[in-house]
Amino acid sequence: MNVIRRNTIKKIGIVIGVVLLFSFTEQKERKIKYLYIPSGYFMGANLGWQAYFSMENKISKFQRDNYLFQIDPVDLDKTTLFDLGRFVNIDTINMIDPYKYYSKKSSCEVHDELSLDEEFMIVTQLPKSKKYMMWYSRYSGTVRRTVYTAMGTGFLYGK
Repeated sequence: MNVIRRNTIKKIGIVIGVVLLFSFTEQKERKIKYLYIPSGYFMGANLGWQAYFSMENKISKFQRDNYLFQIDPVDLDKTTLFDLGRFVNIDTINMIDPYKYYSKKSSCEVHDELSLDEEFMIVTQLPKSKKYMMWYSRYSGTVRRTVYTAMGTGFLYGK
């Protein structure tokens, strides 16, 4: 009887070990979307920044939908948008123009797709420059019936 108990405990231990092994070795494939957003489509937000793109809504009662992306500071010493970003060579990434990519989808489809994607890098070209910067961000939602005003270009240079 003691031998049977030991064998059962060994079998349970092996099963638990195999389950733990597979759960730790199985990693979800990271799919990062690199979205190009023009430099005039950034704005300050609570404790961070937001980037957005705006598209015409196909439902007649709404004019436009704004799709917002939160850019949070990872270091409290880095608070300007320029300090939070990093330079990128656009030839090394698969950058999406959201205006073309989502043009044939309804506003609900765009919102659903953005909500399901977990990781975004917002990419923009620096004003009066050939250089590009990118920021890690997360989709923070859709806003309707709102028009945002441009901030100018100084915010990208930390001025």
